[in-house]
Amino acid sequence: MKKLLISIVAIFTISFYAFAQMNVIVYLKDGTKITYLASEVDSIGFSEKAEPIAVDLGLSVKWANFNVGAIAPEEYGDYFAWGETETKDYYDWNTYKWCEGTESTINQYCPELDNRDNLSNSDDAAYVAWDRSWRMPTKEEMSELLDTEKCIWTWTTVNDVKGYEVKSKINGNTIFLPAAGNRWRDSFYTLGMLGSYWSNSTNIEESSHAYYLEFQESNIIVQQGLRRTGLVVRPVKP
Repeated sequence: MKKLLISIVAIFTISFYAFAQMNVIVYLKDGTKITYLASEVDSIGFSEKAEPIAVDLGLSVKWANFNVGAIAPEEYGDYFAWGETETKDYYDWNTYKWCEGTESTINQYCPELDNRDNLSNSDDAAYVAWDRSWRMPTKEEMSELLDTEKCIWTWTTVNDVKGYEVKSKINGNTIFLPAAGNRWRDSFYTLGMLGSYWSNSTNIEESSHAYYLEFQESNIIVQQGLRRTGLVVRPVKP
């Protein structure tokens, strides 16, 4: 019996030593491989929180690989009225933060009062939701993304979600923008057909409107939309 116990202990010791010398390898979607020695790993867990990757497209800013509120490139994420940092169940002027219930009563980011045409950090959904190095893109940065000399836009499908792959002509890196549609009142519209992404720029000549990127399979444009509408946000950083 004593010999049996000694043998079991010896086998366990050898097995534990062998395991301790093994590696735990994590493969990321961007091709990165992270290796840990098994003996250094205390536990393995899973979380719905995913850290965004800043994708360098060779432009003036780097673009996140997914939307605010998402954890993967093909997920739609959260919808925000322009200048708001919280989601809600109903999107209209009577629930909009920066007016007094109507389109004609805008009280922030308008020429009559403050003449500001870009959001402050405290009103930027990307800046508030993520770490402080991220923000919403400007109208000019969105227009740069549309520059056909710098990027190629291809309508495609990722995990059954339609949208555009944007590929840099400068370095070949890509991002995917899902066609997340928009929200008005308590409904979703044009899911899978239209992409609508807020910039942080408003129109100081028509304060009820702000600029956003809109695309469908046949058209891509930066234009103006009513600030009370719920759109998704794709952050950028320097």
